[in-house]
Amino acid sequence: MIAIAFIGGITISLMFIGIDLLNINQTALWLVYIPLAIVPVVLFFLNMLPTHRVLANAKNHELAVIRNQLHTSCRHLIKITEDDELETNLADNICALSIYEKQLNETPTWPYNTGMLRTLFFSVLIPVGTLLGRILIETLRN
Repeated sequence: MIAIAFIGGITISLMFIGIDLLNINQTALWLVYIPLAIVPVVLFFLNMLPTHRVLANAKNHELAVIRNQLHTSCRHLIKITEDDELETNLADNICALSIYEKQLNETPTWPYNTGMLRTLFFSVLIPVGTLLGRILIETLRN
């Protein structure tokens, strides 16, 4: 929400500031607005960095537990098959653990979904579109 509010402020400033084709090539304008466009993106990702770390640590811990269990179960299964014993329950457990490991590997650790990233993308494009629209309107007037 902070990033979107920040973008709203940038958009309002672009609408009311006197930007035209004459001063668009000035470096002062770009030195102000490029950092202003970067800040919401940085805020958006830095805000979720602690959450990402928690999710990544939990995922890595769970993967270590599962891999340890898989290793132990596979060793036990090899020992049993060498003794010509059949234990389907152990094989089923290994299969289930393998599926769980695969799902854990595919689990994202960034708490973003497509909708949130789309919001960020459009919130950055709105000020750029506003600036270009204003320049186009001023160009058409002249």
